[in-house]
Amino acid sequence: MNINLMPQVQELNLLTKNKYRMSSTIQSIQTAFDEGQSGMVVGQCKSLIESFAKSILDEFKVPYEKDIAVGKLVKKALHSLGVGENTDNPKKTREAYLKFVVSFGSNIESAVKGIGELRNDFCPLAHGRSIYQQNLDVSYALFIANQTDSLVWFIHELRVRALEPKEEEYIQDPDFDEYLNDSHEAIDILGDTYIPSEILWHVNPDVYQKAVADYKEGVEE
Repeated sequence: MNINLMPQVQELNLLTKNKYRMSSTIQSIQTAFDEGQSGMVVGQCKSLIESFAKSILDEFKVPYEKDIAVGKLVKKALHSLGVGENTDNPKKTREAYLKFVVSFGSNIESAVKGIGELRNDFCPLAHGRSIYQQNLDVSYALFIANQTDSLVWFIHELRVRALEPKEEEYIQDPDFDEYLNDSHEAIDILGDTYIPSEILWHVNPDVYQKAVADYKEGVEE
């Protein structure tokens, strides 16, 4: 049965035009799996995770220790990409979401640490293992490859979000509001009174901000 490993990582590699130098590692993982070299699959998966996490940290100019453990490396990469931030949910929901993210991050760290330990035990290239040493069952290698594929894609999605232009946060200006409300009359609609500053703030925040800037410039003059 032919199994094509790393579909998401392959897509990522195409999207980024091999920016992260994944092509050879992806091919090595596939070849090792096809040949039943499950230990080699584990070793290459660990290398792929390490390389991508370090590239992300370098890209965002976040320092890391030279000999940092792979689990801590991934956790640091996730934090640098702001996992769990920028939610507009109510406080209780946000806290629950962050709790889930922290738990998920811890599970990722444990899983990646496990990959490193499996590599040391079963990868032929780790610490000069004997060619006669018992190989890791191929089903484990498939599981690890699938988890690595999901993890790398998850980090990629966080990276894409982190690079998106941030929406400008508008803040109301009390002095300008007072000036605007004194300069224009409030509006009565079906018994409810709407003041000018609130109308402008909610209906057209861009115009509101420009008017605030013009107002401050006039005050300074």
